[in-house]
Amino acid sequence: MLLRFRKRFREVRWIKRVLSTLFEVLFRLDPIVPMSLTVKLMYHGIMGKKLDLESPRDFNEKVQWLKVYYRNPLLVQCADKYRVRDYVAGCGLNHILNEVYAVYEDAEDIDFRQLPQRFVMKTNNGCKTLIICNDKDALNQYEIKKTFKRWLKQRMGYMAGEYHYNCIRPLIIVEKNLSLVDGTLPVDYKVFCFNGQPHYVSVLIDRDEDTLVPKKRAVFDFRWNAQDFVLPHYYADPALFPRPKCLDEMYNIAKRLAAPFPFVRVDLYEIDGKIVFGELTFTPSAGFGRAFTQQCLDHFGGLLTLPPKSSTRSWF
Repeated sequence: MLLRFRKRFREVRWIKRVLSTLFEVLFRLDPIVPMSLTVKLMYHGIMGKKLDLESPRDFNEKVQWLKVYYRNPLLVQCADKYRVRDYVAGCGLNHILNEVYAVYEDAEDIDFRQLPQRFVMKTNNGCKTLIICNDKDALNQYEIKKTFKRWLKQRMGYMAGEYHYNCIRPLIIVEKNLSLVDGTLPVDYKVFCFNGQPHYVSVLIDRDEDTLVPKKRAVFDFRWNAQDFVLPHYYADPALFPRPKCLDEMYNIAKRLAAPFPFVRVDLYEIDGKIVFGELTFTPSAGFGRAFTQQCLDHFGGLLTLPPKSSTRSWF
């Protein structure tokens, strides 16, 4: 029985790798193969249902629409985990930016001697392309440089049609490590903003250091009322999530940062009673999110009013 399961698991992983490669090739063939067609095929393959880009309804569907039809150069800057700092500072929020120790264009330029004992190192143009260092002496510096060389070459935009990532000039950023000394990652507050208005906070705790996948999550409104938006597999007792001291300030910060966009998720942390900016996310889970109930996806979709289709395919 166990051997059959392992064989089936390996087969499923092999099929997923093949399909992932196929979709990446199709995205690279745009406009010969229209992006809209590839998105529809990928959505049907992953979500098991058709995607109507002419009349999208729920949140995932509208994120797919934004990927295909929304072009805004400011979005490219703000998806860039380094250059977004200029946008945040321009909004008068320089005080919430995390400390940056170093920025590199080439992995070979990383000088570990100049870095503190604890830090976080990541690319500015990817997702989960980061290394959390709690003890510099335990690092394999050669392997880290090798990993970042590979990550810098990735064109993440072709993996799921998030083309704005392809417009970002790749960099390596080294920032202050916000986790506790024992390695516990900080509570992650993800503010969902629709047409410039913050509505809900998704709270993630007990995240895995390698995958960043949370063991517990919950969703609240800004009166800190728990919402039944999360599927049972991901659901955790709301009592485990105390109201953050800076909730009102989180609301005001998110509203200021979200003003120009039809949708953005503003990711924040609260460290010792102070807010620290994480990043801005415009296409959560690339529009294939599975953590929320269908009722929630319909509700979020109703909150999001889509802009007119962009008149150009270019981001600039």
